[in-house]
Amino acid sequence: MMLLKVTLLSALLIPNLASAAVWQTTNRWSQSMENEYSRWIQKTVKTDIFTKSTSPYKGLLPDCADAVYSMRIIFAYENGLPFAVLNPVSRRSLITNEISKFDHIPAGPQRVKAFMAWMYDILSTKSVENDTYPVSISRSTVRPGAMILAKESKHSYFFKSLKETGVPVLYYSTQGNDGNLKVRSWPSTKYLFSEGVMEPSGIRDFRSIDDLLKPVWEVSGYSSEQYQYSASRWTPSIQNKLARRQESAEESLTRLMADVCQLVTTRVQLVNKAERFNRSIGDRCLSASEYDDLSTPSRDGQTKEAFNDLGREYQARVIKKREGISTKLATQIANIYASSSRKEKGAQYCPVEFVKGGVISLGEVRRRLFNGYLSSNPNDSIWVRWGEAPGPSEKALRCPSY
Repeated sequence: MMLLKVTLLSALLIPNLASAAVWQTTNRWSQSMENEYSRWIQKTVKTDIFTKSTSPYKGLLPDCADAVYSMRIIFAYENGLPFAVLNPVSRRSLITNEISKFDHIPAGPQRVKAFMAWMYDILSTKSVENDTYPVSISRSTVRPGAMILAKESKHSYFFKSLKETGVPVLYYSTQGNDGNLKVRSWPSTKYLFSEGVMEPSGIRDFRSIDDLLKPVWEVSGYSSEQYQYSASRWTPSIQNKLARRQESAEESLTRLMADVCQLVTTRVQLVNKAERFNRSIGDRCLSASEYDDLSTPSRDGQTKEAFNDLGREYQARVIKKREGISTKLATQIANIYASSSRKEKGAQYCPVEFVKGGVISLGEVRRRLFNGYLSSNPNDSIWVRWGEAPGPSEKALRCPSY
């Protein structure tokens, strides 16, 4: 009887370690659970997962690497699965959902959000390479939940779905983003992989927890297959391997135009954010971190290569191979590549409203971008940022650039 009393007293005095975890592990990863993770990404995850009023994760502000990790954390939490990453400080230990750092926060979504926000500060595209491995190229391995890592340019995307043509639908976030996740297809290889597609860049997937402390070549499923392709042939070679049917010229050019439009539209949001912030701080110069969040050199570089990709595809398939496309699409592309706005005629695609009532064509954006009239400096006014006024502005001249 005395032993029973001591045992009960000990249970009352010793804290429940499971309750101190970010969430309790009640399940385990398996191939069927990995398949379920892919289905969840494809069927359930929406671009408004961090902004929808009813989302338990509303208010989180992930960058591109954070968005990749967020999907894994959310699914693991909602299914009682373990989550672990290599500790980016020591690389000889793991950070897991069993960490007791957040036991002062009520269990549930609130505690998980605090854990995720903390992880955002310590994880990056650098840590992605340590927590993932390059996969072989097939529809069973390049699937929703897998990712593209571009180490050089510090970008990452995760696969939302894969079309019959082998073209991915990629979700991503960006530094300074305070809204929905963004959507695009293949990123511009020439920009993201300027030195060629080499490890650890490329298409990757999460390691199992048992594999986190292993050299990457010992990880189950590791493959260097994708690195046999040159940078110029990387995207078409992988797309061909993943395709169940060929993408038509109409589909390809429409996709590339949508990609350009999405990049420019996102630039509108980021430049407007910088304009609002500048108004709120008055004459004060931006700090280095503020400048980094609100500048757009990377986005402008990606947009330039996206325009180049569209032009190359048009030359290759319509001009050289003489593949047919609709008259409307041909007119829209002609407008984008016209030498001046006076030569743009007929159907316009993706007019850009950079301020309320201020609209320029996508062709005009291209001309200004390639002629150096768009400013990526967040100290410049919105008019200078879009080439409506000559720059640099007075604030850009006196404030440091980072």
